[in-house]
Amino acid sequence: LLEVLYVSSDSSKEQMDQTMTSHHGPWKSIPFDNVEERSNLKKHFGACAGKEMMEVGLGGPGQRKFGIPTIILIDCQTEAVLTTDGVDDLMRGSGSSDILSGWEKLLSS
Repeated sequence: LLEVLYVSSDSSKEQMDQTMTSHHGPWKSIPFDNVEERSNLKKHFGACAGKEMMEVGLGGPGQRKFGIPTIILIDCQTEAVLTTDGVDDLMRGSGSSDILSGWEKLLSS
């Protein structure tokens, strides 16, 4: 089972809605108005847009590990981070079935 959770770095709810409609589809997302939850996740994983580094609290040297887009795979049962290289996997992949099978192997290791 694969679930995607979109954590927006958009500038407005309208922009987030447009991004979801034109690029992502009906993924689960943290509501735009829930700034605290979005910021906490960004800070926890060190992933955010450059424009929000200070606001999120990732302005110090080495605090921001990832820009956008970032895809972090997490085992939903153990909450272990399986990989932070999801975007690279997609860029290198030869097809969606190869990428998904690679991610499935991470779950079983």
